[in-house]
Amino acid sequence: MTGLKNTDQLSAVSGRIVGALANKQGDLVWIDKSKLNIDRSYQRDLHVNHRHERVYSEKMASAWNWPLCGALIVAERADGSLWIIDGQHRHDAAMLVDEIANLPCIVFPSSGGGAEAGTFVKTNIDRRRLSPVEVFRALVAGNDAMAVALQNIVESSGMSISTTHTNNKAISCPTLLMTEMTRSPSTVKAVIGICSVLSEEGKILDTIISAMIYLERTAPTGHSVLVGASAKRIIDLGYASVFAAIKKGHQYVGERTPSAGARGLSDAMNRGKKHYPTKFHPPTVQGLVAL
Repeated sequence: MTGLKNTDQLSAVSGRIVGALANKQGDLVWIDKSKLNIDRSYQRDLHVNHRHERVYSEKMASAWNWPLCGALIVAERADGSLWIIDGQHRHDAAMLVDEIANLPCIVFPSSGGGAEAGTFVKTNIDRRRLSPVEVFRALVAGNDAMAVALQNIVESSGMSISTTHTNNKAISCPTLLMTEMTRSPSTVKAVIGICSVLSEEGKILDTIISAMIYLERTAPTGHSVLVGASAKRIIDLGYASVFAAIKKGHQYVGERTPSAGARGLSDAMNRGKKHYPTKFHPPTVQGLVAL
């Protein structure tokens, strides 16, 4: 049976939900954590690993943070019982911390489990998660050293971290670049430098950046494909050829992965190599972690 995975499918399901709590202002109150209940007929299962450890809850409890806790969304039924709609992991974590007696809750009147289930689904499907770019901006605003260093590299090359689709110089994969920053800031700087030139002819896609990073990771010891003659070779190919080579690699391998894109790029770099002193070896995955 096909699962519901993409946003459009989930939104369609959300639109079919009829029951929900009444659209009225709730009351913000502090409630004894032991009086809050979980309705297992519609709530998700707690994340428990093979050792029966409540992974998320225990991690949250070990570093409890009140601002991150926020307020739980709670329904009050006709009999006065209180049922958590949003916040069961926070509640479970609080149950593990003896010093916590009460939790901040916004309480809404409920006609029963059906209405609560409707609000539960809408809360979890319609809520938009932060994008990688938005998370990156927050890190920069908070003076995270690595995020600031990456932004400086990007901006010094005339590029930007952004989701703007109409700007060729906008890069939308900060998570990939931050990961590589922990391994090799020089690789990130070289990749961004090449992308800055290629962006004069087209949009810098995540697949272009990931292919170059993967190709660099799999280069022979002591050799870089992102500096000197190698970098010139990529630039001389031009945006259209680089894009086409990476796409061809995806099609040849049958998957849209960094390793497949790197395979296509290395093949293009080797084509006509007699004009260049260095042979560019195709990537191998042995001993490496895929991006």
